[in-house]
Amino acid sequence: MLKREIDNGGSPLNFVTAPATADGIAAIVMGLLRRPRAEVFCPSSDGILAQLMLMMPRVWRLILPILLKKGRKGLRKYLDGQAMR
Repeated sequence: MLKREIDNGGSPLNFVTAPATADGIAAIVMGLLRRPRAEVFCPSSDGILAQLMLMMPRVWRLILPILLKKGRKGLRKYLDGQAMR
C-alpha cells in the first residue's frame, strides 16, 4: 500500500507515524478476536488525533503544517530504508 501511495503522489500524512508491521497488525487482530470493537485505529494515537480534529476543526489548520513536515520527514526515512534493502 505504501508503495502505491508513493508512486501515485499520496499524502505525506501517511508517513506521520512509522509504517505498521505485520506482527503489530496480527497482534491487533488477535486482540480484536478476544475483545471485538467496531473501529480500531493503528496506532491508537491516530484515533485520538482524529477525534480531536472532529471536535475542534480549527485546530486542524494549526497543526496541519506540523503534521505535513513530520510526514515528509517520515517519507524520506521510509525511502532511505527502502534504498538500503
